[in-house]
Amino acid sequence: KVDIQRGLKVVVDAGNGTCGKIFPNILRNLGCEVKELYCELDGNFPNHIPDPNTEETLTDLRNKVIETKSDLGIAFDGDGDRVSFVDEKGNIVRSDITTILFAKEILEKYKNPKIVHEVKFSRTFIDYVKSNGGIPVMTKVGYPNIVSKMLDVDSPLGGEFSGHFYFKENNYYEDGIFAAVKFIEYLSKQNKGLSDLVKPFLKYVSSRELRIPCPDDKKEDVVRGIKETFKSRKYEIKSIDGVRLEFKNGWALIRSSNTEPELSVRFEATTREKLEQIKTMVLKELNKQM
Repeated sequence: KVDIQRGLKVVVDAGNGTCGKIFPNILRNLGCEVKELYCELDGNFPNHIPDPNTEETLTDLRNKVIETKSDLGIAFDGDGDRVSFVDEKGNIVRSDITTILFAKEILEKYKNPKIVHEVKFSRTFIDYVKSNGGIPVMTKVGYPNIVSKMLDVDSPLGGEFSGHFYFKENNYYEDGIFAAVKFIEYLSKQNKGLSDLVKPFLKYVSSRELRIPCPDDKKEDVVRGIKETFKSRKYEIKSIDGVRLEFKNGWALIRSSNTEPELSVRFEATTREKLEQIKTMVLKELNKQM
């Protein structure tokens, strides 16, 4: 049962994918006012690539939310298993922050719940879950890894940076529509706008994901070399998926792409200055290993 306590004004960008035929009407039936964007089914994807995790893809949605003075924007990928959100000011809400908002209800409902997340998630997420009685459980990127870990630790919630969200109550499916309805339900119960709800969790500065070309037969050697270099310097290292280097003022993640001859690299820090310091130090060592 869905408990929508007030109708919201929502822009839906289906990216000409499958959700365009279904989701707007679901929201209307729930009492929301809906503005449709690219909801016509077209496998040529004439307007933009249906990837809600790409900033460029969300440009039209962000503009339409501001133009129509909507409460939020929702974007799906082509087959509807991923979803991203935009606040009423046109700001993109990162998926790790979205998972925090989903976690609020879980943390109130369960005692010491384990919430599964992948290695790209911010320290903000980890800090919030811990400080509210939960146990953050980090694991590898990808559906099989997230769901397997959720089953292992009996977790009610899991999230990925890509916009996949998993709920025990929904049998752990990759279901963007279910996640979007849950998000609408949450927002309808709040007396603040989405931007104000997100604001307390923007404590850290993060980089975009860098994709660095690296031959497939060399990727693991490079990651291993980075691990050994920073281990010798006595830094805390998490090697759950690639290597996540933990610093006093931030972290860096270097992992092999599962699908491309590339390394995926990401940084986070307490300030822009600290971010650049960490980025410079890590990329310098990475270049040595290449």
